[in-house]
Amino acid sequence: MGLEEGRTDDSLEPRHGFYSFSRVYDVTLENIRAMPWEKDRPDRERAVLHGTYGIGGSRMLNCTFRNLTAEAGWVSWGVFGTNLNKNFRFENCRLNRIDVHFHCWNLSIKDCSIGFKGISVTGGGDLLIENTTRDGNSFISFRSDYGSKWDGRIRLRGCTLRPTGAGRVSVLTYAMRDFDYKYPIGFAQSVSIEDMVIDYAAAPTSEAECWLMSIVPFSKTETDARLFFPAQIDFRNIRVAGREQGVRLIRIPSPHHYDLRRAGGYDGNRLTANCTISVENVQLERLNPASPADKGSVHLLVGGDEAADYADQAALYPRIRFTDCEGVGVYLGNCAASAFFNRCTLNTVNAPGLQGELVFTDCRFQPGLQAVEGDIYTLDSALGTRFTNCTVHAPLVNGEARPELVDSTGFLRVNGPVRHSHINTALGNEVVEHYRNAGIVLSPDFIAKLKLHHPLDE
Repeated sequence: MGLEEGRTDDSLEPRHGFYSFSRVYDVTLENIRAMPWEKDRPDRERAVLHGTYGIGGSRMLNCTFRNLTAEAGWVSWGVFGTNLNKNFRFENCRLNRIDVHFHCWNLSIKDCSIGFKGISVTGGGDLLIENTTRDGNSFISFRSDYGSKWDGRIRLRGCTLRPTGAGRVSVLTYAMRDFDYKYPIGFAQSVSIEDMVIDYAAAPTSEAECWLMSIVPFSKTETDARLFFPAQIDFRNIRVAGREQGVRLIRIPSPHHYDLRRAGGYDGNRLTANCTISVENVQLERLNPASPADKGSVHLLVGGDEAADYADQAALYPRIRFTDCEGVGVYLGNCAASAFFNRCTLNTVNAPGLQGELVFTDCRFQPGLQAVEGDIYTLDSALGTRFTNCTVHAPLVNGEARPELVDSTGFLRVNGPVRHSHINTALGNEVVEHYRNAGIVLSPDFIAKLKLHHPLDE
């Protein structure tokens, strides 16, 4: 379905599409080629004022679109412009856009290629996307005009995002406004991004940040409506191609008023988590913070500088797990959270006023900073901080190894005090060699504390 030879699309009126479905169910459209209508023409006097689509419709139930080709560049607006769709499936399609304005419920996209206009939806149920490529700087944009919400599960598996410009990139983009939408808004019930590649082949010089989730900074609106937050977030096996710079995760500056729809809490004796954030084998951006207190140069942020009261037990009380990640930078400020790090390299971990615990197993501590002011790590936690089989390496300041700054880590001083719980903590070879060359012998008492130390011994 296209234009006759020599003809052009000159219409100034918005259109629904060559195919338009309304109030239908159990429909399959397959083996179709359709050109999307033009909208964003370079000559602004010829641009169409409203959305105009190659395929459109509304109020569809159990509809499948298979083996469709509807590609176009920036001039064409898109393929689908729909509302109120339930059980919506795309299989083996090459499309310029998938756009559900209001209330899509259960959307499946498999083995597809989505072009410059992207995937833009709101709604709920199961959002399942597999083996699909998206060309653009956001894999999914949740529409702000309808609250940027997805009230259900989000699963991305085996997908590729190919950024097309030098600007900021995000896999999931939420941009709800501080506004009363008259229905609950939030980020999902659960999120899983697995086996994903962010391929910068089309933008290899980009130095902009890439976020797995980009969310708004508030957890309730001015009308006291609380945003719902996922009870489970899994980031696993995520890689970057086409540039060396990796990804960042998510910033959650206001955990106190989310609605997790399940009880958690902190009572001074233990933290009962109602959310799990798991990060495994993710290629993180190598950060070089200006100082240990630089909150802008972290991969994950929860909380802030000021303490705040939690609304109730349904607020955000996360259990955070990092596994097999390099150069981790985390800020957990004045919040209730427990964090576990396994086989990771730690760049910066700062947790002022943390109500929870910090546990490090088989980790390497090697911060990389532009300058060192005070303690590099802030690891005091109300429920205890524990190290098992960890190694402390020489801090890097502007790329230069500074073994003497091990005394500034904040949890040990050579031949001095050792803080927190330790089992088999080691010093890196460069640190041991530095003190040997300086003629400083490590004392038996200090070595014994590295082997086994408990705060109650102090």
